[in-house]
Amino acid sequence: LVNPRDRIGLVGRNGTGKTTLLRIIHKEFEPENGQVIIPADKKVGYLPQEMDTFSNTTVLKEAMTAFDEAMRLKASIEDTIEAISRMKEFHSETYVRLVDKLNKAKERFEVIGGYTMEAKTEKVLLGLGFKSTDFKRPMSELSGGWQMRVELARILLSQPDLLLLDEPT
Repeated sequence: LVNPRDRIGLVGRNGTGKTTLLRIIHKEFEPENGQVIIPADKKVGYLPQEMDTFSNTTVLKEAMTAFDEAMRLKASIEDTIEAISRMKEFHSETYVRLVDKLNKAKERFEVIGGYTMEAKTEKVLLGLGFKSTDFKRPMSELSGGWQMRVELARILLSQPDLLLLDEPT
């Protein structure tokens, strides 16, 4: 049982299954025996030992993938505004439907922190040692260690209930 605010360290020799256990908790593997029970409303974040990152996206955009729902809503809002701006009949059922869709999307966007996601991302990246000039750098220019920091930022921004760090250095 892991309680809120618990900090647990898993220590053992190489090859004893520490990474495998974390991957089982993260649902990447199924356990041979027993079961892992994580309540459906709980989110697990996992930072593996090694990553294969070949992305050419920028540091800021990569970290902001933590806000996938907000990013989808932002795109939907922009598309809906574009559709409304092309309309000529403002009393049609289509117009009313689009305005309703826009209002609901904007409301949800605000509720999930869409208007502050970039500021939050920048704050976390700065806290992990990045300079603001690094935000526009392509991920491919970064060393593996700095790419791991971007991934850690993404995980922290997703606000997991359980954070698994495999050999954090």
